[in-house]
Amino acid sequence: MAHISLIIGMYGSHSGLFAQLYHMCGYRLHGTIDYHALSTKKAGYGEPAQVVAINEHVLSHNASRWYDPQPVARLSTWSTNDDIQQQLTAYIDTITSDAIIDDPRLSYTLPFWQGALANAGHDITVVVPYQHPLTHAHAMHMQHHISTRLALALWVAYTLAIEIHSRSIPRFFVAHDAIMRDWHQASQPLIERCAPDGLTAAMTAQLDTYMQMLRLTTPSEPQISSRVRELTIAQLALDVYTAIQQPIIDTDAMAVLQQRFVIEITDPQYRHDLGKYEVVYNDVFLDAEARVRALHERHSEMSTKIRLLHEEQSRKMTELYDKHGKYIAHQSQMFAETLAKHEQQLAHMRTTFEQEIHHLNDKIVAMQTEIDWRTHVAAQQQQTLDKLSWAMRIVALGERIRRLMRKP
Repeated sequence: MAHISLIIGMYGSHSGLFAQLYHMCGYRLHGTIDYHALSTKKAGYGEPAQVVAINEHVLSHNASRWYDPQPVARLSTWSTNDDIQQQLTAYIDTITSDAIIDDPRLSYTLPFWQGALANAGHDITVVVPYQHPLTHAHAMHMQHHISTRLALALWVAYTLAIEIHSRSIPRFFVAHDAIMRDWHQASQPLIERCAPDGLTAAMTAQLDTYMQMLRLTTPSEPQISSRVRELTIAQLALDVYTAIQQPIIDTDAMAVLQQRFVIEITDPQYRHDLGKYEVVYNDVFLDAEARVRALHERHSEMSTKIRLLHEEQSRKMTELYDKHGKYIAHQSQMFAETLAKHEQQLAHMRTTFEQEIHHLNDKIVAMQTEIDWRTHVAAQQQQTLDKLSWAMRIVALGERIRRLMRKP
């Protein structure tokens, strides 16, 4: 049995400090590190690619994305499928010693990880570093083009989800300000757990250097506008921030905050902000190759679902054939027609994907043509200006000659 530390800090919470601490105490960040543009810790660790893939699979299976605050209203109804369970089991089976699993998406997917880790006999601790919500929202807005309203909603959604999901697990919430003031004091409960004899001088010096680097690279506190502070979601975020700092978190108070949030995100503005950010995320943070790859993956997933549907339907038809031959023949014909429709839909989707790619190529060519045309026009303008300059000089010279000729 191994001890697994789940570090579930929201983006920008400096969870890298705890990853460093556990790493020096013999823990390993298990898997291939994924330095994704939106989740890389500049001075710490990234998330294991396998963990990110599993969590993204859970999110997509439940019709959600990491930047969607809506799931808080329906997390209790989330589910997984056999593929996800197999991925979880395969990943956890490779863990043979104390390890770190670090990914903010665990706020939403923790119940599935908790069950799989418990079945494997592992001991779990949850570490939740968190930043002030207004500071976090400002950073997300400036760095990742996400609206302040949506960034605040995400902070609340992730914080509420992890608080609710981690109640039955040893957990440790630590504020960003406490980490920056005195990392040793803020981390003391974890140090007692993973280094009972205390940190060596070398460990302390290394973490001091790490924290000094963070302090040097951390910008000054942002100036939060009064307009942002007056948002309903801003006040709700501050109330959640206050609630999780209590020595004992009041579950009744958290339930009230959750209900307030569920009502808050029914505002259509959140769905509007979510749609706008999805366009930014796809266009800015996913390159053209990744978008094409995503389209192909979607096509492959649909093909697999149709194949499985066909296999299941065929099995059921075979069972019924012995009892109702004529009925089965009729159903087979109907299924063939349905399959043909699916194939037509797939063909239409494939054509649409190809047209989109062709359209993108046409836009690139058109842009290049326009650039060449503008360059040619600029050259012609310059030539005209040169000719006008010479003409003006000739006129001036002629005028001077006429004046000289008029002199007695």
